Parts: sequence; C-alpha cells; structure tokens
Amino acid sequence: MFKKVISFFFKSKNILCIIAFFWLVVIGTYKPWKQNLVVNDVVSYYGYLPAKFIFNDIKLENKEHRVAGNDFPFWPEIAPNGGKVIKTTMGLSFLYAPFFFIGHVLAPAFHQPQDGLSPPYQISLVFGCLFYVLLGFYFLRKLLRSYFSEKVSSLTMISVFFGTNLLWYSSINGLMSHGYLFSMLTVFIYLVVKWHRKPKVKTAVFIGLAGGLITLIRPTMLIAFFIFVLFDVYNKQSLTEKIKLFQKHFLHLIVIGICTVLMIFPQLLYWKYITGNWLFFSYQGERFYFNQPHLVQGLFGFRKGWLLYTPVMAFAVIGIFYVRKHLRSFFLPVIIIFPLMVYVLLSWWAWWYGGGFGLRAFVDFYGLFALPMACFYKQILESANSKIRKGLYAIVALFIYLNLFQTWQYNKGIIHYDAMTKEAYFSVFLSKNSEHLFEYLSDPNYKKAKAGLPEIYTQEEIREIRPEDRINLKGSNFKITGYDNSTEVMANFYEMVQPETFSIAFSGNGNKITIKAGNGKFVCADHSIGEKLIANRDQAGAWETFELIYLGDNKVALKAYNNKYVSIHPEEPFGLFADGDTISYPQTFRIFINEF
Repeated sequence: MFKKVISFFFKSKNILCIIAFFWLVVIGTYKPWKQNLVVNDVVSYYGYLPAKFIFNDIKLENKEHRVAGNDFPFWPEIAPNGGKVIKTTMGLSFLYAPFFFIGHVLAPAFHQPQDGLSPPYQISLVFGCLFYVLLGFYFLRKLLRSYFSEKVSSLTMISVFFGTNLLWYSSINGLMSHGYLFSMLTVFIYLVVKWHRKPKVKTAVFIGLAGGLITLIRPTMLIAFFIFVLFDVYNKQSLTEKIKLFQKHFLHLIVIGICTVLMIFPQLLYWKYITGNWLFFSYQGERFYFNQPHLVQGLFGFRKGWLLYTPVMAFAVIGIFYVRKHLRSFFLPVIIIFPLMVYVLLSWWAWWYGGGFGLRAFVDFYGLFALPMACFYKQILESANSKIRKGLYAIVALFIYLNLFQTWQYNKGIIHYDAMTKEAYFSVFLSKNSEHLFEYLSDPNYKKAKAGLPEIYTQEEIREIRPEDRINLKGSNFKITGYDNSTEVMANFYEMVQPETFSIAFSGNGNKITIKAGNGKFVCADHSIGEKLIANRDQAGAWETFELIYLGDNKVALKAYNNKYVSIHPEEPFGLFADGDTISYPQTFRIFINEF
C-alpha cells in the first residue's frame, strides 16, 4: 500500500491533480474572497480594468470613483504634467481580464454590484489564479520530462509548489504578481526550448508574446530574454553554431522583436496619453542602489532571507554545479541569470520587498530555478546509494513540512510580514503562538532605505531632531502612539498619519526634551491623575519635560520628571503612564523621523 502511494506521488501527471486538490482545500478552508483581495500592490495591478470598463475614466479625472460608499483605491502617482498614472504596468490586468469579465457578467445574476470588488469578481479572480498556476506547472512538467525521469520531475514539481512561498502566492495571496510570473516565465522557457529544437515562425510569435507579457508585468523581467540568447551555448563550438542558427532564422528574431513590442505598446500608449511621454518611471522616489546590494541579508537574513524561509531552494543553488553535466543547454542561462537576478533584485531600495512571506520577488524565477534543482535531484537519485537517497527524501519532506507550517504561521500573524529578527524568528520557530514576538520585532526604516542610507539612526541623528520634524513613536505593542479627542496619549493607532505625529525640542546640551502633539499642546505626565500622559498643556514646565534615552536599533525610552519611565499599559486603550521603575520591553518605543 505504501509503495502504491509513493508511486502515485512520483508520477508527474498526478502532481497537477495533487496541486489542484490541495489548492482547493486551502481556498475552501480560508475563503480569501471574504475579505477584499484588491489591496496593496494589487490595487495598481488591477486598477486598469475598473478604470476603463467600470468607471470609463482611464485618466482618473473624476473626483470620485465610488464603490459601496467608498472611493476605489487607485492610489495613482502624479506625473510632471499633473496626469494621474497607475503605478505598476498593466501586464497583470491582461491576465486578470478574462476572469474580471466573468465576474462582471455574473455579478447581476447574484444580485451583486458591478463595481469590480463585489464577491463575483473576487471569487472569479481567485480561480483565475488556479488556472495560471496549473498552466505553469503543466509546462514545467513538459519541460522537466523532456530532460529528466518521472521521479526527478515529480520530486522537483512537489518541491517547487509545496516547499516554497509559491504556495502562498498562488493561493491565499494569489492576486499578487509572483504566481503569474512564475507561470509565464515557465511557458517562455518551454517555448525557447521548442524553438531551438524545431524553429518555426509560430513558436517565434509566442516567444515574443510571452516575453513581452512578462516584461509588461515587471519590466526587470526583460532579463529573461538572456535565456533565449544564451540557450544551448556552452563552449566555443556551440557559440558558433548558435550564431549560425540566428543568421539562418534572422526573420524569426525580427518576429520575436515585433511581437514583444506589440505586447508592450499598450503601456507606452497609456504613458503617452496620461503623461505626454512614451516612457515614464512611475515608481517616483524609488530606485535601485547597484553599489550596495543587500546580498547577505537577502539570501540569509532573518527579515526575509530567501534561503532561510525557503530552504528547499538550497537544492537549486547546489544544482547549479551540476547543470553543465546534466543540462548543458541551460548552462549559461543559469550561471548568468541566477547571479544577475540576485544582484538586481537585492539592489532595490526595499530589498525585502515590503510586506510578504519570504523574499517574494524570487518566486518569479522558480520556473528557471526548477532546472538546477532537478539536476541536483538527478545527481543524487542516480549516483548515490539508497541511504543517501532516503536521506534526500527525508530532508525534502522536512523542508516541505517547514514551509507548510511557516505558511500557516504567516497567515496567523505568528511570522511578521516585514519586521522579523533573529530573536523573533527563533521565538516562534515551529510554535503555534506569538506570545513574545513583538518583543523582538524590528521595523524596517522605509524612509532611510529609500534614500540609500543605513536603516538605524545614530545617536547623533537622534540628537539633531528639530522642532519642525515630525516624529512617530511605535509602542512595544507594535501600535502607533497618538492622542484621542480627550487628549489622552495612548498606543493604539495603526497608521503613521498627522494626528499620530509629535514634534520634539531638545533643551540645552543634554537629553531633556519637550514633546508637542499635533494639536499644538505639550505632552504632560500629569501627576494629579496617576502620571497619565496627556496632550493639553499650553506651556512646558517640569512635568512637560522628559529625558530621551536612545537604546539603539531605533529604540528610545522616555523618563519623566518623577524619574519614572513612560510605560504602555497592557490593556485597552493602551494608555501611557510615567510609572516604570526600569527600562524593560513595555518602556521602549521605536522612533521614526519624518516617515509620515
């Protein structure tokens, strides 16, 4: 019986059914459409469709785009000519479109509004993700089976889906770009192989369309064309033959170029229509820092380290050394694109790519990384003894279990989306609760990272805070400190916005400060009401003066006039009181300068 089960799992055709079944179980369990999935980056990826087909306002000129009483969250960038530009390129909208229109047609039948956000749209888009993921694995199987055995192909497919964060980005968070790019890049690679085996104009057309589409989803994916250029080049003779092949089928190269441009042209036309320029960099104020890539943090760091949160991909890295032996046609594409991709992605100012599970930007290339992974598996399964092979299966199973468990942890908030540290990671490792997680988290400093600066403030930078600077303080409960209508200061806000900002003025050469709230009043540790912090004083005196103590890692403590440290009380509404005898976790605050 056990052998039959194992045999079933090692038939690559069955893997597609297993993936679909598991996906349906996950989706049926969590029902992600019950909450709006058009959030964060998806707002921009998806925005083209409702802008054009629901509001008929691709220029976003109308003041209101109302959905269920709320404005549709387009969040456009403003071009120099005043035009409102959707931030991301429109490639994902092309892939969303069939399922958007299915939802649009079904909405009236289920008595739901045709607003782009009602349940028929959300459910249709979710199942659209399944379609594209299965499409990607269908072509990954065809690609793997053309070079590797059933066992190697199946183990690779199982590892890529169940052992990586592709699982998260193809199910619960399936409207993000990564699952789609994995699938489209896999299709592109398959077409490259097919053209080299038997060059046809039809295949060249599809290569251009697929390559143009992945570039339209994410412009940096243009590096995928190196796969086409470098494929089947592994020595001097093969280079000569590749040049001859390109010369013989030069018309095909022209066709690929034309089809690529045709796919990208709608974006160029959109930019021209909105901004007056054919090319427009819509990521205003954001950039790559190629002189300071975060290679170690990106690969091994506890915030988002790729190989830490997706350890099964270590087999793909090791497999690079076996590509020349087992898959020499991909030798140059792998050894050139892999380090180039790592370097480019980890040179982005937010090398951790905001909130998400693991280093999500790497998911886009899993179709390519599956090839060196398969080379590694082939080397072990065909060359090692039975004990080593069984050991490999055990390690893969452990890595898959870890990924499934950490995916569950991430969904439950036990793994934080962007603030993990070494201490935080091990405090929740294989744990079902996050009791002490907040004690160890460390927020990224987005403002400093965007400027290409170290994220940690120095003591001198803290000392140079000016009264005109706007300060946010995040409490030990990971909520923003602000004040309510009664002027009580408390740590129960979620966003760094105007009411939750303060100004700090240093007095003299010491660390004595006064704190002024957004209402123009000084913060006081009012001894008449139990040293509760309130923002209602017109003038600063002794009880309105605090000592600012810098603790490192952008953390500070505040000591009031009564020589007590400001603490956050552990229950709602998380009021602040000057009653701490020592500096422990409840007496610490993360400081942000001009983040708002």
